[in-house]
Amino acid sequence: MAAFSLTVREDYNDNIYLSSINEEDDFITRIIPGLSFGHEGARYRTSIKYSFEARMYKDNSEANDEKHTLSAVFSAEPIRRLLYIDVTDSFRRVPSDIRRPTNVGEVYVNLYDKNTFAARPYIKRSITPRMSVEAGYEFTDTDYDQSAGEDFVYNGAFLVLESQVTPKLTLSLGYDFRDKDAGERTEDFSYHKATLSAAYRITRDLSLDAAVGNGWFDYEKRRSEEHPFWNVGIEKSFAWGGSSSARYSRVIKDSPLYGSYLADSAKLGISYGKRITLDGNAFITKNDYLTYARKDELKGGGLGVSWKISRRLSTSVKGRISRQEFTNPDEKIDLWSAECGVSYLAGKRTFVSARYRYVDRDSDNVLSSYTNNIYTVSVGIEI
Repeated sequence: MAAFSLTVREDYNDNIYLSSINEEDDFITRIIPGLSFGHEGARYRTSIKYSFEARMYKDNSEANDEKHTLSAVFSAEPIRRLLYIDVTDSFRRVPSDIRRPTNVGEVYVNLYDKNTFAARPYIKRSITPRMSVEAGYEFTDTDYDQSAGEDFVYNGAFLVLESQVTPKLTLSLGYDFRDKDAGERTEDFSYHKATLSAAYRITRDLSLDAAVGNGWFDYEKRRSEEHPFWNVGIEKSFAWGGSSSARYSRVIKDSPLYGSYLADSAKLGISYGKRITLDGNAFITKNDYLTYARKDELKGGGLGVSWKISRRLSTSVKGRISRQEFTNPDEKIDLWSAECGVSYLAGKRTFVSARYRYVDRDSDNVLSSYTNNIYTVSVGIEI
């Protein structure tokens, strides 16, 4: 099944370079065609989503740009109930560093193209009616353009033993090995991880999951390290619509510029209602970089309300606030944003929308502070 879409969007932006001084405003026209394709056979499934965006500035033509976005997924079962293959590719524009001024989706400042290709062939076999084993190989290749980030390659293997102890409780024991081939900015290392996981459905609407383990890092040039990790969460769904969740975790992530880091985070979220929906969240995250002398702390939250006024007309209002603290060099940032919008379905496949967005970034480094107002009108069609 294939679908084609086309969106034409007109923006007025009062600070196109996110500057703290000499702000430059302009009208921006965006033309965004998109194509999606999906197909499913007896032993395979594939989906592709691609969009192209041409951005044209009225008075600052030197800022004209284009953007490609791709998401491709392919899954196959070459040998029934035994051999599986998952392949994904993602191409998108991302920030190189969260501490740099950005307004993702609106302004191209400090954003760079990133491509991630991953392949995962594995075998999965039932040992008993309630127990299975899974083992395979993982390959990940991540590339950035314009030297905006450090390209790296992961090669690894994994083994998972899973058992359905009761109809409500599932336990699993896993082992992972990864070898990271990094660039010149950070250090290569090998990584071993052992994990014990559990998933328990308390009631039909309430579930709990937990994972604990330990990771061992073997670096190329310095002494080895080990770090425990965990991921505990609970989720409740509401019969009248929506859900709430809470999660506390430590996971290992990768930064484009500074290599791998440990991310400790606590998150709360709620979504409530059907025709009128309330969405809220709160979070605190602490990042500790493994091969670079830097620590980040981010905390904040957001709140939004959307209202489906009729079958064709809907509106929304939302806001977000956060406090960001960084080291090496030290910097503190207060960031908040607000936006409102309205959308109208002119036909089964045609829409018209209008939106306003405001961002305020207040940093103790004056040159990285900015305010940004954006007014948007869009028209789109899907075939």
